[in-house]
Amino acid sequence: MKIFSRCFLMVVFPPAENPLPLYVAVRNSNMDSAKIKMRIKGNREPGFASGPSAKPRKGVGRMFDLRDAFAVGMTEETSKTVEASDTVGNFSPSLNEFLSTSACVNTMIRMAIDMIDRFLPEGMISVGRKVEISHTAPSLLGVHVHYRIVLTGIDGNHLHFTFVGWDGLGEICHGRHERVVVSREALVRKAQERAGFLTEA
Repeated sequence: MKIFSRCFLMVVFPPAENPLPLYVAVRNSNMDSAKIKMRIKGNREPGFASGPSAKPRKGVGRMFDLRDAFAVGMTEETSKTVEASDTVGNFSPSLNEFLSTSACVNTMIRMAIDMIDRFLPEGMISVGRKVEISHTAPSLLGVHVHYRIVLTGIDGNHLHFTFVGWDGLGEICHGRHERVVVSREALVRKAQERAGFLTEA
């Protein structure tokens, strides 16, 4: 399946002294009863230091480089059967038997977060900045659909993804998503400051 377009990713850790060999991981997990397989390719295990005592990076106080934490080409796939909960975003009784566009967007965002956030340093999170989606074909309740999201590059602390969905007859949607890695503490402070200004107004 051809991915719709190219994208770009990034995080910031001090470089490991002894790079790990090519690493390929396959993970099985549960996400809304969906089967997920993630394949990671690169010269370091994502979010981990090198050496026998490798463990996830922690601490917000030091610089970290997303290029040392993630590998361009990281891919996550999931598949599921379209259920009633996947149609509620249509807001129209006439469309309640169809997979909704909002369900496709929600899947894209959840897959990006699942891929990235668990490898970030403590206190850091990714937040959504931009979503683009094209819903190109209808899928009915009960149809088995597949999704793939790919991280393809680096742009500061901005992470860019491409996304595609398909069923047994071909593509049903494609899109792009951008997330930004930030300090959760700073994000909360900024939001509180804005809330204060709105209250005063």
